[in-house]
Amino acid sequence: MPRFAGVEVGGTTWVAAIAEDHPENILEKFEVDTTTPDETMGAIVAWLKERKFDSIGIASFGPVDLNKKSPTYGFITSTPKPNS
Repeated sequence: MPRFAGVEVGGTTWVAAIAEDHPENILEKFEVDTTTPDETMGAIVAWLKERKFDSIGIASFGPVDLNKKSPTYGFITSTPKPNS
């Protein structure tokens, strides 16, 4: 049966989960308080590395800057949508 990893990126908490066969069939769940990008993402990545899964989905309430050299690395940045 396929295993899915899911990560929800929140302003106060990040949540990771592993589900099997169906996304609602959650086997394990892990929560970590949002602190620094390295600390928060590091905790999630470490937890996920100890588990087996076939695919991953990541949900965030805004665009996340993934460029480690950027001064806003790990931050939710402004929307790319044009102003109406």
